Amino acid sequence: MIHKQKKNTPNFMFMAFFIMLLGMITGTHNASAFFQDETQQEVEFILYKGEVLDSKTKKPLVFASLAIEESNISTITNAEGEFSIKIPKDASNANVIVSFLGYSTKTISLAQLNKEKNKIMMDISITELPGLILKCQKMPKPWYVMYLKEREKIILTTLLL
Repeated sequence: MIHKQKKNTPNFMFMAFFIMLLGMITGTHNASAFFQDETQQEVEFILYKGEVLDSKTKKPLVFASLAIEESNISTITNAEGEFSIKIPKDASNANVIVSFLGYSTKTISLAQLNKEKNKIMMDISITELPGLILKCQKMPKPWYVMYLKEREKIILTTLLL
């Protein structure tokens, strides 16, 4: 059985092409509503770079936290103790809070930072914990130890008789 192609196929292709072409011509003038206007959304940033180091050993502090006060802008240092943080120009008078476990937290004004090669030195913070006194109660002997001692007594008394 041989199927014959319908004669409507060329008409269908022509109509599909015509509708697509018509849609492209009439729909492009409102396409800007779907795309952000870059000139309105553009915010200028200042990029600060540097490293966080131990003040005594000068070793980098890996994964130290840097956060802009009263905002959701933050970053952490990399494996070499280096950081890079982008801050909007309108927040240039804010403070940076630098923290690392076991070190005193530092608050630094952005005005004190350079755009590159900042070195933030962190001091160790020692927190002395109060002493503890541990008291242990004497644990009763297990039943098998008591059994063996009793058995030993029986054997000894039997031998002495």
